[in-house]
Amino acid sequence: MEKEIAVFEKNSMEEVRIKISEWKSQEYLDIRVWTNPRYEKEGEGKPTKKGITLNIELLPSLLEALKKADKALKASGEKN
Repeated sequence: MEKEIAVFEKNSMEEVRIKISEWKSQEYLDIRVWTNPRYEKEGEGKPTKKGITLNIELLPSLLEALKKADKALKASGEKN
């Protein structure tokens, strides 16, 4: 099983893809940088080594860490 959750452009050459996948009966969250499909000869993006794969059970910890990062950026006035 593999389910794409979100895709957003990182820059003109790369995009970030967030997927839920399964391996050995365990669910994982994969957040990975892919090459932008419009720059590939075959018209499909390719995954890079840049990314992280976590057991889905760690999602609450990741969300909490992202909230802390957002709060820190807001406090420093650097949030766009």
